[in-house]
Amino acid sequence: MLQAVVPHCISSAKGDRHEYQNSMLESVETTLKQIQAKQQAEVANAQSTLADFEAKQEKAAAQLQMVEGQVAQCQEDKATKDQTQADANAAVAEATQALQLAQESEQSLGAEKDAILKDQEESQKFLTTTWEAVKSGAFSGQEWRERNKAIEASMKILDGFGLDASLKAALPTALKTKPGDRKRFSLCAVQFAEVAITTRLQKLQEKVDNFEQEAIARSQAVTAAKEVLASSEEKLQVAKAEAVSAKDALQAAVHSKAEIEKEIKASPTLLAKLQKEMEKCQGSLTLSQNSLSHFLNLKDRSSEPLPTDEVQIPAQEATA
Repeated sequence: MLQAVVPHCISSAKGDRHEYQNSMLESVETTLKQIQAKQQAEVANAQSTLADFEAKQEKAAAQLQMVEGQVAQCQEDKATKDQTQADANAAVAEATQALQLAQESEQSLGAEKDAILKDQEESQKFLTTTWEAVKSGAFSGQEWRERNKAIEASMKILDGFGLDASLKAALPTALKTKPGDRKRFSLCAVQFAEVAITTRLQKLQEKVDNFEQEAIARSQAVTAAKEVLASSEEKLQVAKAEAVSAKDALQAAVHSKAEIEKEIKASPTLLAKLQKEMEKCQGSLTLSQNSLSHFLNLKDRSSEPLPTDEVQIPAQEATA
């Protein structure tokens, strides 16, 4: 209807139009202004959307930088926590071994006591029999083979008593010599050997006397080793939990970084789309502004009438 009526209304000069024509033109002007206002709002909205997106881009870049720092820190934290867990594992292994050794030591005390008592008995028997015989020269001249065997047996036993090398070298000759014929050096050799035997017997007796206290000490060592192991295992559990937490934190930071990078990677395409939309809205606004301006020029014209075929109806009006 407007396409048919408006050319006739607007072709007349302003002062020559009747009331209906003016009414129709006012209606068209209102419609064109509404269209322009709508397109201005669309342009403003497109500009706001574009500005928001650009601000979001800047924020994403800042977030990426921050998250990259978080990833680096999380990697460092994870390495520290992993090392702490490894140290805790090593501590548990060490404490386990220490407990095992303490328990074995406690369990072996009985066998050690039996061995020391046997050693003490044999050493005492050696002192009063074989050693006494070779020391006192109890063998007759015809028993020199038995004497030599006894001296050889004595030297084997004395070899474990910590004798000085020179004493060990001189002792066999001294023992083969009759007591009355022994010179000062031989007498000293025999005397020092006997001191070594009695000293060993004293040390063995001290060990026997100390067995009860040793049993208490070894039991306490086992208790202490158990406490150390329990403490080490507790620390290991804490270290494991902290290592898992550090791993989760790193994974979260890496995931966050990947999401931000994905968003930034998609930004150019979205930005181009928003810019194109804004340009489209701006083009439509420019067209509506030109159309309204052209319409107002025709509407307010006070010159001679125009032929109706020269009147161009704005596109917005034609489709309104």
